[in-house]
Amino acid sequence: MRTIGVLGLVMLAAVMAAMLAIMLAGCAAGEGWRGQPLRPVSGEEYELLDQAEKRLTGRCMAEEGFVLAAVPYRRDFPYGVTDERWAAARGYGPPGDDVNGRYLRSLTPQRRSLALTLLHGRDPEGLAAPMPSGGVLTASDTGCVAWAQDELYGDVRAWYRARNVAVALDLQIRQRVTADPAYRAALGRWSACMEAAGHPLAAPAQEGPPARALAEARCAASTSYGATVQRLHARLLAAAPALFRTEADNKVRLELAALPRARQIMREAR
Repeated sequence: MRTIGVLGLVMLAAVMAAMLAIMLAGCAAGEGWRGQPLRPVSGEEYELLDQAEKRLTGRCMAEEGFVLAAVPYRRDFPYGVTDERWAAARGYGPPGDDVNGRYLRSLTPQRRSLALTLLHGRDPEGLAAPMPSGGVLTASDTGCVAWAQDELYGDVRAWYRARNVAVALDLQIRQRVTADPAYRAALGRWSACMEAAGHPLAAPAQEGPPARALAEARCAASTSYGATVQRLHARLLAAAPALFRTEADNKVRLELAALPRARQIMREAR
């Protein structure tokens, strides 16, 4: 099995830290690696990163005789489908499929235990992320998932910290957005639009016919629901502690930097 050596991680972390310090020294807050504004990652780019990581993970597991499928990417729409172009092409996205779960459950208990250890590592040590709600989330820096993320993002420790802080912060912000009176007013307008379009919904759905996903996106635009949730989310993110905002930005930087590698991985997988 491939593992990440401690010495290698220490050296890589030192190099990455030095590079980050140099690059950020001349950048204002919210700027990218070369002083350019930090742009959001598109839905198609998230899909590319997702599929590249799954293929690396599957490759690692295959070396030990296990077969994991690279299940299709399912995009997260926390406030409902607001991307009309995505909805027109893909609707809500592919239905969830627990093919890998079924495969693991089909193994003998001994093989399943071995597979899970190979996948996630033995002990939750080596990776750490401070949570906005308090405490520290940890995971193993060995195993196929950690190896795949290190290959894709260049520094599994930086990626684990940035991703998990950003995800936890995003969940907190979503809860506050949906409790805001401006959100509830926008949701009411969106719901009325959906009813007029022949898709009565009190709140956004996560699955259903493609036509309804497209109607969701169009109503989000025509009622300013999409603009409202984006404005509320951005305002609350700007008010978050600097430590967590920085990690959220680092997640985007790591994702953007990983795109060329992800494209290479997908070309090699064909």
